Amino acid sequence: MLNLGRVEATTMSMRSRKQITATAGAAALVLASLTGAAAAGAQSQAAPGEEALFNLEHVYNFNPREHDPRAEDPADEPYAGSDVEFFTHRVPLRDYDTGKLVNRAGEPLPNQAQAKPVMAKRDFAVMGSYQRGGYVFDITDPANPEFVSQVTCRQDRNDVGIKKFTDPDTGKKRVVLALSQQSGNPCPNYGGVGLNIDAPAELSAFLDGVQWGASGDVADQSGELVYAGTGCSAASYAPVADRIQGNIALVDASQSATNPADTCPTYTFFQKVRTAQEAGAVGFIQVPAPEAQPNGNATTFATDIPAIELFRTEHAVDVRDAVIDGTAVNATVSTAPSQVPLRGEGSGGIGVFDISDPYQWSPMYRLRTGLGGVHNFIFHPNEPYGYVGNGALPGGIDEIPIVDFTELDDPKVLRGPDTEGGVHDIEFSPDGTRAYAASENNYRIYDSSQPWRPELLSRTPNVGSYAHGVFPRPDKKLMVTNNESLVIGGFLVDGTGVCPGEGLASYDTTDESSPEGPLGYYVPDVTGPSGDRPCTSHFGRFAPGTKILSMGWYIAGTRIVDWSDPANPIEVAGAVMPDANTWAAKFHKGPYVYAGDIGRGFDVFRWTGDGPAPWE
Repeated sequence: MLNLGRVEATTMSMRSRKQITATAGAAALVLASLTGAAAAGAQSQAAPGEEALFNLEHVYNFNPREHDPRAEDPADEPYAGSDVEFFTHRVPLRDYDTGKLVNRAGEPLPNQAQAKPVMAKRDFAVMGSYQRGGYVFDITDPANPEFVSQVTCRQDRNDVGIKKFTDPDTGKKRVVLALSQQSGNPCPNYGGVGLNIDAPAELSAFLDGVQWGASGDVADQSGELVYAGTGCSAASYAPVADRIQGNIALVDASQSATNPADTCPTYTFFQKVRTAQEAGAVGFIQVPAPEAQPNGNATTFATDIPAIELFRTEHAVDVRDAVIDGTAVNATVSTAPSQVPLRGEGSGGIGVFDISDPYQWSPMYRLRTGLGGVHNFIFHPNEPYGYVGNGALPGGIDEIPIVDFTELDDPKVLRGPDTEGGVHDIEFSPDGTRAYAASENNYRIYDSSQPWRPELLSRTPNVGSYAHGVFPRPDKKLMVTNNESLVIGGFLVDGTGVCPGEGLASYDTTDESSPEGPLGYYVPDVTGPSGDRPCTSHFGRFAPGTKILSMGWYIAGTRIVDWSDPANPIEVAGAVMPDANTWAAKFHKGPYVYAGDIGRGFDVFRWTGDGPAPWE
């Protein structure tokens, strides 16, 4: 099995510079991305997806696609895994297979209905899973993880945020899980968005759908449904120009039901909704192609009218056909009756759950944040606040929405600081006094000592294509940034990814008002086309109190890098499993690293190198 190689970095001499020459830096980064250039002493290169374990062994895997399949064709399954976070809490001891309460020896307690639970402190990991929710694992014995429960939330992404709150009245600790939703109502299985057919009576029903990102708020817009073919251009609306004003556009996804010559590419979300808005429509409804599901990753790049793609049910097709046949169908773009409290306004937000007992979790509420929705969400480590990265593209002058959880059961969404570009991801320093934001073409450091009123300390131009994340070293003297390679990573056109993609760059943040760098770069020693899996750095985190960073790298798997010398980062361990497509890799306790993988789900690895793990 090919060794991954110990040193894979393009380096620059350590030097002080207040101004970054973006063109030169970007050229160096792209060159590294395309060549996988490695420092002297690096081992032989690997091909994308080539299976390998370097100073790690594989301990455990759990795939949500097998636990909760969501598609008839395995090729259409939503992502198995996304982000991973952790918590430690006193919980009732249980046999997770049966749910029975047990004693410390693992034996069932007698008279289960009246038995007093035996409480013990346990460690848990939670992994997000597209359209499935959050998967909870007991990792108290990390060599033998146990699946605990699935916190069900039928939405894309399900980026994970976890925080322990103290009830001011009882002093009791509550563990709260937040799962992110880019657009529409969070966790729509508890009450989503869609189209309510008001008349005629024989067609009356609520048709569930998925709201496209950055489209207008769902606010009970009513009108007659007007069919406009594919709605791909202004020509689609010319035949109905006298009827579309003040009404709701109804279109097919790729081919008109009335004109086979009227076809439209599947990716023209912005063009379609903008055209309907300019024609005078107050809402936009799309029926997917046969066998297709609504596209939850679509974005309209900031339109004023709501855009919803329906689930292609028999009733949805009947409604479309009735409109085509000349039936006057009146409808309202609205929210379905809610089974769980729905708070806030706008599109996108978080589903919030109490997982204090992760086996018997309960939904608390769904919070709509608006302001571009929630791409990623993070709780402040010490205060009852959370920060939103809305991931808007292009963001222009945007902002960081802040959620105030001072009243845990009645949170408030606050307007946060303005940003240049849509913030994709935010990380806090371990003590919570600093927040680091990646914002399209720049990285920002905030004083978050008062999280309800963060103060900007510095703004550093990005060197690369798209500022995706910032990973602060725990001592706050270094930040490592990453670019998500939207083009060469293979995101915009399937099958066009090239490894190693854009990598990681380091900046000296000793003077937070003026970060210095980039000082050095890291990319894995993997080169070549990546096929149908992307290739670029994604999510990770420094181990507490160390200079060791973990990182998910899609097809290039899990990577662990020592940044003790910021100009010469050294890869100390890595893992590429069969069909690896790693979203995030993070540490918790001991010589283990935990990964959320798009195709594989939840993976656990253990250090096998000489001596203790560098991150212990």
